Amino acid sequence: MNNALVTINETTGVPTTTSKMVAEVFGKLHHNILRDIESLECSKEFRELNFEGSSYAVPGQRRSYPMYHITRDGFTFLAMGFTGAKAAAFKEQYIAAFNAMEKQLSAPQVAPKTPAQVVLMLAQMLVEQEQRITQLELKVSQSAVEAAPVQLPLLETPARIMRDTVTSFGAALGVQLSGDDSRALGKMATTATRKAGIPAKSKTDSTGNTVGYYPKAILREVFAKRGHL
Repeated sequence: MNNALVTINETTGVPTTTSKMVAEVFGKLHHNILRDIESLECSKEFRELNFEGSSYAVPGQRRSYPMYHITRDGFTFLAMGFTGAKAAAFKEQYIAAFNAMEKQLSAPQVAPKTPAQVVLMLAQMLVEQEQRITQLELKVSQSAVEAAPVQLPLLETPARIMRDTVTSFGAALGVQLSGDDSRALGKMATTATRKAGIPAKSKTDSTGNTVGYYPKAILREVFAKRGHL
């Protein structure tokens, strides 16, 4: 995970994160985060103050892609819709990062007088921020493990791997899946199973259709990536 959860916006001088970073931290697709931001029921003034439209480039590609710079208030408003134990832990991590950055900005500092002093000050700030965030990530990992349901084991013997279908696994979690969600999860599970070197399997469901039969550990992983856990 990139440690720079919160940085200083070069235009406004305000601590911000980005929609791309939010997607990475919470395990969501970036275009879904963009959709969530654009559908927020907030005033025009609030949106303009807290969600600054921007873009980023991908190495090797000519086109640029949209993203948002998000203030502390904007992040708080957006993250209200993120639920679950892991989401709560990541919210705390973000709030701590915003607090740390704001504390750095408000602390009285001796103004650097030479270019070397400027470089040294910035390096010290980055080291301190990375140390704090590393400690936070350890705490978040521990709390997420404690709060999360028991992990489904991926056994070493292929014949004994516990499997399920996308629909059945979702139903067991109480997740209602649309047709598009089911297809997307199936493709992700198929790719992950292949990359793990696990033999593919299928079964006939109650309607007579042949569906993928995936390792439960992989299903848990892809459900989490789609934001269903």
